[in-house]
Amino acid sequence: MTTGINVLGVLKVQQGDQDVTPSAPRKRQLFALLTLSPNIAISTDRLIEEIWPEGVPGTALPTIQTYVYEIRRALQRSADTAGATPLSIETQGDGYALRMDAEDLDSARFESLLNEGRKQLAKSNPAAVATTMTAALTCWQGEAYSGVRRTRALEARARYLGEQRRQAFEMKVDSFLATGQHRQVIGELKELSFAEP
Repeated sequence: MTTGINVLGVLKVQQGDQDVTPSAPRKRQLFALLTLSPNIAISTDRLIEEIWPEGVPGTALPTIQTYVYEIRRALQRSADTAGATPLSIETQGDGYALRMDAEDLDSARFESLLNEGRKQLAKSNPAAVATTMTAALTCWQGEAYSGVRRTRALEARARYLGEQRRQAFEMKVDSFLATGQHRQVIGELKELSFAEP
């Protein structure tokens, strides 16, 4: 039984063997916003500003509360049937925090591997960098936060992650060249040209 949140591609929330990704667009936005800082509360004011940038309706606060209630219920139901350690949304002060293990979030795994690769690069170990960057790049399934209407914060995070992805790719190509794997580089560049023409 696995628990995981994918944001490096189409947003997907998996708990046990169940897909519990919110289907309504604003619920997806809310959940995606909570992934920006796992285990740290985001104020309801900030959530409201992000979800309704064009003007806040009078029903924004109760709507947020309803979305959180419905997402919590879906997460708990799937955890009960799967026997998995549940993801949860906790109320903290005037906000909400997504409670989860860091390794359950694909972007956190990617960033951890990228940092490991940077340390290996500093130690002049190109073979290890190639292996680590290959693993890091497999976390990606498409553009970050696909399938979610981008708020300012989600757009900024997606742009940042995209830049980190390009750095990981460059590190991988450089490490292949340093280890004499020139044919591998050609394949990587072809793949990149299809992904980013």
